[in-house]
Amino acid sequence: MKTNIVKFVFTLMIFSTAQSCSDFLDVEPESVFTEIIVGGSESEGPKYKTKQEIEMLVSGIYTGLKSTASEIYNLDLYMLTDVRSDNAYSGSIEGWALSLDNFNVAPNNTLTAREWGIYYAMIGRANTIIENVDLVPDPALTAELKKQYRAEASILRGMMYFDLVRYYGDVPLVLNDIPDITSENIEEIYPLLYPKRASTNEVYQQIIADLEFGAANGPASSATGDKFKMTQAFAKGLLAKVYATAETKDWTKVRDYCNAVLAVGYSLLDDYEDLWSAGSQNTRESIFEITHSADAANWGYSMFLGANWQKFSSPSHDLEEAFTAAGDNIRRNSSITQEAVSWSTFWPPNQCRFMYKIRNNISSFILLRAADIMLLKAEALIELNQISAAADVIDEVRDRVNLPPLTAANKSSQSAMRLAVELERRLELAFEGHRWFDLLRTGRAIDVMTNCKNAAGVKSYNVEEWMLLYPVPQSERDNNENLTQNTGY
Repeated sequence: MKTNIVKFVFTLMIFSTAQSCSDFLDVEPESVFTEIIVGGSESEGPKYKTKQEIEMLVSGIYTGLKSTASEIYNLDLYMLTDVRSDNAYSGSIEGWALSLDNFNVAPNNTLTAREWGIYYAMIGRANTIIENVDLVPDPALTAELKKQYRAEASILRGMMYFDLVRYYGDVPLVLNDIPDITSENIEEIYPLLYPKRASTNEVYQQIIADLEFGAANGPASSATGDKFKMTQAFAKGLLAKVYATAETKDWTKVRDYCNAVLAVGYSLLDDYEDLWSAGSQNTRESIFEITHSADAANWGYSMFLGANWQKFSSPSHDLEEAFTAAGDNIRRNSSITQEAVSWSTFWPPNQCRFMYKIRNNISSFILLRAADIMLLKAEALIELNQISAAADVIDEVRDRVNLPPLTAANKSSQSAMRLAVELERRLELAFEGHRWFDLLRTGRAIDVMTNCKNAAGVKSYNVEEWMLLYPVPQSERDNNENLTQNTGY
């Protein structure tokens, strides 16, 4: 007998693929309860029964990065990281955007609330595979394939939680596919419907477990071919970042995971510009990227380029000055362009700056590449007090863009080398979603932002410790009384 029951939908997202600013900003997430009819004993046995069904779910974690999570990689990542840092201004002068730039984000901020929902929607996709793949009776789905598919889903889940914990701190650990609710299981299911926040340490333990499984069992890695794949190397690269970020850092593991990734054969392209020029995809430098085509285009480029207004994530004077001071014309010209616009708040309208790494609707979103891993390895070597070896790695990255080797002053101490690799990462990886995370994990965010000047040339960023995390969205707390708020909000 079928019964009307209420089933929890952890996050229901209302998505828009419209490219206009006004349509895009109307998108907001909701957490809701939905009344549905579910079956009882009429559906016995595994939820999924064939290899084809599981392969569709696995395909869904990739298509989801372009659909469910499209806002993250077409806009939000850069607003929450580069704009939050000294790399960029908000571009938009609407309140939700300016607050990201000025460190006065409210719990009802449209973008941070949307982000929470998107990440958990993608985690839900991963959980469905992880929980069900081993139960599929189809002999065509071999034990080896089951392990690989579970590994791909585990890498995705680890990736999603790694972003969440860096944005919000303590977050709920939702690790199960939410089952249908019956009168018999309601007490058991209740904690899944209204999860409490797990500690940051618990979240990192789960991230490491997921990524270690992915690193051991995911698809084989290659420096050539399709890079839109949750491979073993991608998992190892994420593990290197995790061990460099968690409260208890392990620099030996950071170094070793970086070495394991680079051993696959990923290496620097000869020309930095070739990473971003039209049609560039799946290069030997790329480890993981979200690829696009004319049939499956991105819409992010229109958020960052155009002659009608200053667009989102407007490059900061501070970043341009850093490029100039370093004599780094190659990376500056690949990262920043300028055009005349009808109006501009942060630059003169006839010289408005734009971020330049997403140049058209088939540009890839490169989330991990060899230069990033090389510089992270250098950072680990510095922390292990292997200064000369670290300098060699940094100099290799600098040589590609015709910059001289590090100076004796750079190499004079561990603290000097820390600043050298921090700057190198800033210039090499600008507008790739890394700068804010780098400042957080090195403990330098408050110092850097307090001394950073705004577009008017004034030091106006009064950043306190509690501001380093975003608020838990109020819409989520309204629907789940077990969710506490971060300090200060």
